[in-house]
Amino acid sequence: MIRNNQEFFAEPPQYDIVKKETGSDGITIELRETEVNQSNINFYREGKIPFTTGFTKENLKDYVVIYRYKLSPKTTLDQKYIFDIKFGEYLKDKNIETKTIFHEKKHCKNSRLGHPKNRLSNLSEIGFMLGLEEFSAFSEMHLCDVPNLSQDNVVKAASQGMKEFIGTLDFYIEHHFDNVLVAAAERFNNNSLKESDFAPLGLRQSSAFEHMANSYLTFGGVCCWGLPNNSFYANEVNNGLLAIRYAYMQKFAQINKYNFKHLFVERIGKFM
Repeated sequence: MIRNNQEFFAEPPQYDIVKKETGSDGITIELRETEVNQSNINFYREGKIPFTTGFTKENLKDYVVIYRYKLSPKTTLDQKYIFDIKFGEYLKDKNIETKTIFHEKKHCKNSRLGHPKNRLSNLSEIGFMLGLEEFSAFSEMHLCDVPNLSQDNVVKAASQGMKEFIGTLDFYIEHHFDNVLVAAAERFNNNSLKESDFAPLGLRQSSAFEHMANSYLTFGGVCCWGLPNNSFYANEVNNGLLAIRYAYMQKFAQINKYNFKHLFVERIGKFM
């Protein structure tokens, strides 16, 4: 699945809003249609126009934008370009729109718990929680065509989501690193930053962290946080969680009370 959140990249410049409706869950879906054609395909290939299938609106609560792409009949995809390969895969995936809706709606539902930076004290826990939140959305999209949310079906979907999330982990972990630097800067400016906020991520987390992780990773009453290793897919989920924990542990060990301002300036810009 190709997904870039609006907070990472700008939106495609040309589109028509073909549908907007609010569901019984209170989440509004705005469906936008756009075309890849001879005049813009090179911009997509060069990354000058982002190819994003959907995102949550950062400035609107419970609002999701979904993009529906079509290929101009006069335009031919060329397999020598990565974009063309990925776009060809997108066009063949008949469930891509539904998957994206499920993915983005999960972000909306997770946001109702409040942002991790406001719920958790430890900065490394915040970073890891952002990773778990994204993993939960990748898992949710694999439940879009599953009628029975049994333990086996949910864990299998989580396993599929884990594989896709790990495939994009380098991208997300860098973004989450910047999120944590911003959180540290905000606390510093509010005189609320403590030395204990920089404690390294360990194997045991706070009770607030456990509560959020359980909430994010529960699907239809089945919790995928702390699964027993009693099936092939459960083992895959647990091994994946250990792998991303280690990756976040290694990455966020770089931040300490002495260098977070320097890292902020280096990665983001002038200190707040």
